[in-house]
Amino acid sequence: MDSAISRFTALLFAGSQENTVALAALNFDFSLYKVQAPVEFSALGSSLSNERRQQAEGGSHHVTARKLGALFRSKLPAVPSLIKAYGERVSEIAESTVKDPQKLAQSSLLGDKLGIDGTSIWAAATSGSEALCVQLLACVLARFWAPQEATSIWVEIVDSRKRELSAGDGDFDFPALAAMQATLSRDQLAEWDASARAWLRTADKSMSKQQTQLRLIVDNLGVAVNNTQDTYESVMDAWFESMKIVDSLVAGMPQAIHNGAALVGLSSWHIYPDMMVYINGAKEINQNDPLVKSGGLLTVGLQGSPDSDKGVCWSLPLAKLRFYGDPVTVTRTLDSTNQRVSLEQLMIVILGCLASLLPDYSGDRAATICEYYTKLWEKIKAAAGTKSNAEQIRWIKYLAAAATTLSTLRGKEKISARRLFEFGIRRCSAFLSGSDSGLLTWDIQTLGLSRPETILSLLDGQREAQISFIRQVAQEFAGPQANKRRDYIIMWCQDQKYWWATCFPDPQNGKKYYRWHDRTALRQSDTKSAEHTDEMPENLGWEVHNEGGGSFKVVWRPLAEARAAAYKAGKPNDVLAQMFPVGQSVSVTEVETRWEIPFWGGRLLGDFDTLRIQVLELDRGSIWLADKKKPTMKDYHLDTDDILRLLETAPLNFARFTSPRIEPLWLLGCMAELYESLGTATISLEAITGRICDQIWAQSLWKHQVYPDDKIEKGSGDDVFRSHLRMPKNIAFACIAMMETGDQDLDPNQLSNVMAMAIGDSIYASACLSSDPYDLRVKDLIRVLGNVGKPGVSLLIPPPSPRILKLKTNNWNVVTHEPWDGSSQVGLFNKTSLHLWLTEYRVPYVVEHQGARDIQTFFQEAAVSIYDNGTWFGDIDIEKAVTMNLLVTRTPEACPHGVLPMGDPADWEAVGKEKRKKKKKAKAKAKAIANNSTGEVAGDFQNRIRTVENWYELLDKPSNPVIARTRGNWMARLAFTALSSQLGYQTKMLPVNRCEKGCFSDVKFMNSLVEEGEVIVD
Repeated sequence: MDSAISRFTALLFAGSQENTVALAALNFDFSLYKVQAPVEFSALGSSLSNERRQQAEGGSHHVTARKLGALFRSKLPAVPSLIKAYGERVSEIAESTVKDPQKLAQSSLLGDKLGIDGTSIWAAATSGSEALCVQLLACVLARFWAPQEATSIWVEIVDSRKRELSAGDGDFDFPALAAMQATLSRDQLAEWDASARAWLRTADKSMSKQQTQLRLIVDNLGVAVNNTQDTYESVMDAWFESMKIVDSLVAGMPQAIHNGAALVGLSSWHIYPDMMVYINGAKEINQNDPLVKSGGLLTVGLQGSPDSDKGVCWSLPLAKLRFYGDPVTVTRTLDSTNQRVSLEQLMIVILGCLASLLPDYSGDRAATICEYYTKLWEKIKAAAGTKSNAEQIRWIKYLAAAATTLSTLRGKEKISARRLFEFGIRRCSAFLSGSDSGLLTWDIQTLGLSRPETILSLLDGQREAQISFIRQVAQEFAGPQANKRRDYIIMWCQDQKYWWATCFPDPQNGKKYYRWHDRTALRQSDTKSAEHTDEMPENLGWEVHNEGGGSFKVVWRPLAEARAAAYKAGKPNDVLAQMFPVGQSVSVTEVETRWEIPFWGGRLLGDFDTLRIQVLELDRGSIWLADKKKPTMKDYHLDTDDILRLLETAPLNFARFTSPRIEPLWLLGCMAELYESLGTATISLEAITGRICDQIWAQSLWKHQVYPDDKIEKGSGDDVFRSHLRMPKNIAFACIAMMETGDQDLDPNQLSNVMAMAIGDSIYASACLSSDPYDLRVKDLIRVLGNVGKPGVSLLIPPPSPRILKLKTNNWNVVTHEPWDGSSQVGLFNKTSLHLWLTEYRVPYVVEHQGARDIQTFFQEAAVSIYDNGTWFGDIDIEKAVTMNLLVTRTPEACPHGVLPMGDPADWEAVGKEKRKKKKKAKAKAKAIANNSTGEVAGDFQNRIRTVENWYELLDKPSNPVIARTRGNWMARLAFTALSSQLGYQTKMLPVNRCEKGCFSDVKFMNSLVEEGEVIVD
């Protein structure tokens, strides 16, 4: 490079006037030069926040775009059609995503951090066509590579290009020479990549239908971007080839490809030509993109397999990835693995994961697993009184919703969903393996429904259904020998009597069952019942003897006529004698006829202590009792078809159903519930290729299992199944970081001070940053479209000691503290605003040292400032003030008129008789007192409350209680609450929804409510 500069310097001093001008130009910073953006990009520029436009037009992004454009300009092909189409597409996406960026910025203290991140695109558009080409490469690298890999590629190709220019001969282009000398730091390149990465997320959601279609094609391929081994050459080849092919397609010229470079470009730039795809036969795909002129047909002559997600592969040796060592060869594949999915799509993947464990099922596993979870959820929803078990099985709700979706989708959406399902089968079976129990067997998934004992408990109280089910299980358990078995008997308790029934039908009549109860004369003519068709023996004298230890003895002691017939026959004359010939003890005399049938209880099925029904077995002696390995009906497992049939037809009652807490599924439910509250947030599929139980957030949540203080909202339709758990904020942030990135497994213990987190195109923040401070949901998290312009994961933390304006002596003339007259003057603080801004404190989150050049997670200090009409009054720690400060209290909405009870809202309804008497007395006294216009009250009452009508009056607060007239302005109420508590004042928030009786406008009432020195936020 030095020799090239020397040659150029020699030319400059050749003596011509032109050389003098060129020498002067060296002092001109070309990187700050701005050009007019192409008209096609204008809608994008209008959709950006003011802060992002400034960064794009004159900040660091603009500098990066100009330098990169100059560095590669002499090497770039002309692609005017592509540039024009790209501008139209990004403007289309921007307009469909953000309607009014300025109004959006004013609606939250996040301000200009909200909205789409098209900063790198607008920076390129205002830097020239060559910069736009470089931005196209940024999208390709962000689409294919992880952030640290893409940054390493940028560093390497910039260095290689500089070496390439310095080795050249001949005339020099001034921008190229300037670019050779320009410095592009790794941080600048990382920010450049981060902006392109955020844009891709936003654009993918906007063009989701077209992206799904293109993904289906790419997933079928098993092809490389190219086979070039040098990183610089490989990237240049892929970049130039993809731009030229797409440019020709947009211009209406057909193209054929034999590698994956152009497909990556189409996916990254969101352009969708019609295709003729030759994969196991020819297939024409019409995408009807208006940006592609007629004739722009792409022929994909690649061979792949529709049964796998091979995708497009790219392998590069990255020399700049680590500080030390040889280049690291990294291979990435554009397939289902690096896809981002919605919560419902993730649950479809999980269904595939669970279906992979179906036992020896050769049919359609998708149909089976969908039918199971759909029917199971319908049964659970129909149950009442399952609140105690709801939080343990909440995951069923999300799987059932995904099952319904997978079953009802059609066309391309169906194909895409089935691909996700198959991906779950092949690649994600380990995700739900427990820390101790290993893989989730089908028996675990079915919550015990494959075991007869569980079904019997769900049929509790429905005796005939229980008996029918027992007989079904007995038939299956006995197998081919069922018609010969006579050694089982069903026993239950009803109406304080023992009841008995045969488990198997009469060997002489395969359709006939018998039942009877203890010592009751029953005749068939008297026992016809619509509930069952069992026959009842006509003989008399049945008894049951409990021998203890689970042993029972059925004894027949007939009356005289039956005893005489038995004596005459020499054996018991009873139909049951034919049913139980084994194990009998027979005594037949003229005096006594006794027939004993011993049964061993508690071994086969049922529980007499709780269910009051069980299956007993003939006692064949001690040899059977000692056989511990002998299988029983309890060991029998229902197959999948049996479970589905029971869920469809049996009157299973889940009202008292209890299920053990299955760690991976319980954690899945917690994560799903969190993401359900985050709207359109997406999840990286790389996050579920490992075990959920190994993730640090999951281990922390499993350990703590923190339950919420709030009550379940009534009337929602599925109140019973709402969560009993509110995930702690620090664990929620750690969970989101993992699900968003797939590799950032953060320790929640280090995130307790985090108030917001910015990743990609999303900011996840405590709800207290964007809502009225009275709202009790401030502990929740929200997601908004936006970012803070930094690469990786930014964990926003407040300053340790926020600054507050120090009053000057000349502020005395704006401080009056007028007595409060009960009115709420609206509009006093309509120029108050809150602004979040980043300080220069940014430190990496590091738990271990691996030698990588790039850290992906940072603690970023962020202050929230109070401004009123452009004047700064202080910085505040909102979350600390609103959620953790003991100085802040909330008065109840539904106030019991007269005297408000303070303390825990849960105690407000428990006001005793004595308090109610006091309230009535205070109310009567208040009516007797009339207020005058200044707030002074007749009699011995003195109005203590003073007003705060500007920020100086809060900073110079008197010892009296004061009331801040911020009603109707949530941002001002939030600012006052935070700053007041930060100043050390006891702060009391009045509710947004006021008492209909006007309590909070009554001077006497309010004076009885407040304490000396308090600040009341109206």
